[in-house]
Amino acid sequence: MRPGKRTYGLQVFGLTSVIFPSASLRAHTGRLLALLDDYGPPELAAAVAQALARDALGAGAIAHILETRRRQRGQQPPIPLALPDRPGVRDLDVPSHPLESYDVLTRSDPDDAA
Repeated sequence: MRPGKRTYGLQVFGLTSVIFPSASLRAHTGRLLALLDDYGPPELAAAVAQALARDALGAGAIAHILETRRRQRGQQPPIPLALPDRPGVRDLDVPSHPLESYDVLTRSDPDDAA
């Protein structure tokens, strides 16, 4: 069986011997992409390598490994950012400014003694 577009991503992770039905493949791929957004490429790659070493295939196993590693480091869970699907929203570049300007709001003003 010659791999098509749907199985190519699995080849990259060394999962070519596993054949998922297309609906299952979509679910695993969607979950892996969400994990990639939440944890980043280095963490996901490390979790995939660990899952392969344990013969624990599937996005659920990889998610469990990522969660375990996160808890061991004492980090908070990632909070997904839901952006609308309007054109241009995901590509916006919002310039940052110094946050010290907000410190003024927390200082007491000696002239405000009432």
